Amino acid sequence: MTFKHILLPVWMAAYKYRGKSYRFVINARTGQVQGERPYSAWKIAFAVLIGLAIAACVGYLAAQQQGV
Repeated sequence: MTFKHILLPVWMAAYKYRGKSYRFVINARTGQVQGERPYSAWKIAFAVLIGLAIAACVGYLAAQQQGV
């Protein structure tokens, strides 16, 4: 039984944000990223509100078109 080593370009990094350490790995061949990242609660809430506003506008316009 034999095997061969395969060396792939992989970048590994770590950073500290607000006192917590985050690590990630990037496969340089495919560009795939694996790891941890911080989430911003206000950005997520803002995105949800924008999505709801867009859905409400589309629903309103659809209701106006059916009324004509």
